Amino acid sequence: MKAMTAAIQTTPLAASVLGGASLVLLVLKVTWLNFVEPLFPHAQELGVIVEAFLIANVSAYIFFVLAVQLPIVVEKWTLAQPIMRRSELAANRVQGFLQMIAGSQNKGLLIPDEITIETVKELFASVSPTAIAPMIKDIHSPQLSWLGAMAAHQQQCKEVIDDVWRFSRFLDADLVLLLDQLDKAFETDEMILEMLRPGVILQFDNLVGWAERYYRSYECAAKLENYCAKFRATYGLPGTRVAR
Repeated sequence: MKAMTAAIQTTPLAASVLGGASLVLLVLKVTWLNFVEPLFPHAQELGVIVEAFLIANVSAYIFFVLAVQLPIVVEKWTLAQPIMRRSELAANRVQGFLQMIAGSQNKGLLIPDEITIETVKELFASVSPTAIAPMIKDIHSPQLSWLGAMAAHQQQCKEVIDDVWRFSRFLDADLVLLLDQLDKAFETDEMILEMLRPGVILQFDNLVGWAERYYRSYECAAKLENYCAKFRATYGLPGTRVAR
């Protein structure tokens, strides 16, 4: 039943309107118009043609839902969980860095849809690029600086996106666009890796200089997260975040 409901919900609006209107008119004709006296010559013959046309529309709609939309929904259900899980993880890698800064200042849990550039600048102004962040790459590595933690989160995000591309033939256009936008949001941040090279002395007191670029990636991540929430709601997939 869930699969059929999702198949109907994801059917193009024009097809649903045509199929629904045809069904209503067909019921109206069979239950009422067929018993009304003909209003003009050849009205009965015309009625037979109209009835056949309406039956054809309703049949075509049912066939489209069962033969086209339903298999698509079943296929999406099969692969949706790993795709959504990876996509949400990519968004989390971006959002997690800002949450880590907020957590270090006891700011509580951030709400992605309420984050503005001013929020990012305020949080970035409170940390030094060279100060130690509460993050390590692995158990054999020392703690990272805040700048190193930003680079690590971005690298993790790109790795997850690369993993999602393995399912490229099953991704819809909206998801492809969002993933591509998030991936490209990091292109200008290669300078971070340059600044992390041994021997480079940083002349920055805080991370505000990276706020604009980071916020662009944060916006992309928030859009991606919202897409995943709406996708889960549409196809009845389990998830914890409410679609907005």
